[in-house]
Amino acid sequence: MTWYSGQVLRSVRWVETPVHAVEFYKDEAVLIDHLEQYVLEGRRRDERTVIVATPERRRALSWRFVDGEDAFVGLDAASTLRRFMVAGHPHPALFEESVGSVVQEMAGAGVRAYGEMVALLWGEGHTQAALELEELWNELQHDIDFPLLCAYPMAEFEGRDGIASVCDTHSHVGLPPIPQKLSA
Repeated sequence: MTWYSGQVLRSVRWVETPVHAVEFYKDEAVLIDHLEQYVLEGRRRDERTVIVATPERRRALSWRFVDGEDAFVGLDAASTLRRFMVAGHPHPALFEESVGSVVQEMAGAGVRAYGEMVALLWGEGHTQAALELEELWNELQHDIDFPLLCAYPMAEFEGRDGIASVCDTHSHVGLPPIPQKLSA
């Protein structure tokens, strides 16, 4: 696992595949900056980007591009989750049908993905389901070679356990800037 602090994740070139990175963020604007760079890096590589996010996040990201939401393939995180969740857990075959098929369809021309469905699950207290979904993404990456970025608000982990479990499901971890103690 590779660790980054602050804005270093923005410069990751995603040459190692399959990269499954996670960014823990405190500042929404910084996350949108990183997502913009992620989409732009995909464009430089002739890859399409699938953004599975809330409408607000997709809208904020689309404002960064002249071609708006046509700059990426946008899927609603909550409605996509509803397509494959069964009894509070992600169903592998339904995940493959609803998410895997989209990635597979785009993979021939080059694809990368960003997802925040796991953060939605985690935020609702469904931590085990979030970890199961992370593993389904990992399995999809075994079948299809593509980079994947996830993001969680750092506030979800304040006073709660679990950050290590989330990190364990990723190849790269980005943390918000950590203040350095000044020495005398």
